[in-house]
Amino acid sequence: MGYVVNFLNLKEKLRWYTVSPPSPTPLRRCSSTVGKQHKARPMQVAAAVYATVSPHRKHLFSPSLWPSPSYGYGARAHLSSIRNRTSISMAASTSPTQELTITRPDDWHLHLREGDVLAAVLPHSARHFGRAIVMPNLKPPVTTTARALEYREEILRALPPGSSFVPLMTLYLTDGTSPEEIKLAKKSGVVFAVKLYPAGATTNSQDGVTDIFGKCLPVLEEMARQEMPLLVHGEVTDPHVDTFDREKVFIEKILAPLVQKLPQLKIVMEHITTMDAVNFIESCKEGVDHYNHIALLCLS
Repeated sequence: MGYVVNFLNLKEKLRWYTVSPPSPTPLRRCSSTVGKQHKARPMQVAAAVYATVSPHRKHLFSPSLWPSPSYGYGARAHLSSIRNRTSISMAASTSPTQELTITRPDDWHLHLREGDVLAAVLPHSARHFGRAIVMPNLKPPVTTTARALEYREEILRALPPGSSFVPLMTLYLTDGTSPEEIKLAKKSGVVFAVKLYPAGATTNSQDGVTDIFGKCLPVLEEMARQEMPLLVHGEVTDPHVDTFDREKVFIEKILAPLVQKLPQLKIVMEHITTMDAVNFIESCKEGVDHYNHIALLCLS
């Protein structure tokens, strides 16, 4: 039995591809002409895609985080290559709502936590998902590759017998993270992204970033070189900014300047909540240092 997900296109020109793989394989979407094959450009900024996946609700799919031993990240694969690897058909584009059946989905934003919570949550995720991007905001946070490897082993030991679930690890970005740590993370083969939490913005974010364009800039430059995606919790923590404006102000003061400064850096906006975020991603069109910025939004 597959999992049915309903998607809402942001623009009529978008074309969705239906993927029916025998094993966990990501959704691929391209805005090219129907039937035309071409080399897909890398995506710099992508919105994390929420879906309601029965029976396990509200899980995240991120279009720029598709680790593949043959092709690296899915956004860089040739469309023809993807067709060779999976069974893909073009979904009808006459209706704004389209249906996709996923035989075994991946969870691109998972909080497993530790200890008893890990033991309680993990079996449910492993039962329905093939892989998951595991969030690093533990207490203390996962700030090094060595700790990510330890945490991965904790997850694997807690899996039910016979489970094939694969945890994809992330690092927690701090003002003290070094470029050398990014190199170690990339070399490890198990760390696939780095998460940016503004200090004080959310759960266990007290060790998060306070100086992104100062202390963190060398790290972000190394991430761009290593093709390590930056996952962004996008909100400012200024108490003078209204709660409902925090994402908008973050985009204006942090994200937009960052995109201009490091156009090669892959960025995923996690759990966006405003049209300001959607409009920003759509505004980052092809032409900014030849990168194709793509926005995806899913409603159910």
